[in-house]
Amino acid sequence: MKKKMITVFLALVAMGCTVSYAGTRIPEAPMAVVKSGSVFKVIYKSHTVSTVKVSIYDQDGNVVFREDVASEDGFIKPYNLSQMPKGDYTITVADKAYVFSESISTNPPENPLVAQVIKLDQRGEKYLIAVPNQGDAQIDIFIYDDINRLLYNETAPANSDFAKIFDLKGVESGSTVHVVNETSGEARVTEIR
Repeated sequence: MKKKMITVFLALVAMGCTVSYAGTRIPEAPMAVVKSGSVFKVIYKSHTVSTVKVSIYDQDGNVVFREDVASEDGFIKPYNLSQMPKGDYTITVADKAYVFSESISTNPPENPLVAQVIKLDQRGEKYLIAVPNQGDAQIDIFIYDDINRLLYNETAPANSDFAKIFDLKGVESGSTVHVVNETSGEARVTEIR
């Protein structure tokens, strides 16, 4: 499970999040936030043992939550914002050198991510991936094998309905398909059987 989360983390890092240090933007951050309903999983990867400060700010810049997290080589930690007022928030992770931040929203998405992965044949070789219109967002599709190696990825505009048939002949049971809305951060993961 930890390997899958780290793989998802690396995929999300590729999509980017904001990092600032002395006014300089760093293109790749070792932090990602994955939304599942009102729960936001903070994924942080570090190469050193340290304690980092996790803070959550409301849209007015007020601290609504803060804690220190011991990090051996990173962590994955959920934060449940279901009891907080709907709105925009910022989650930051501060280590000894940098402050990494990502904007999140507890507002319901205008177009919630509904991704379908449908097996089209008995042998389990052909799959349809279908995503209805997501507004101005783009979607990312990642297909991983049963040992979490990336087999395929694609970014597609989702301003109209998206559907594509994938030939997954030879892909082992236990492989996964990840569909991610780049704007909302919502993700749907389907295991291939």
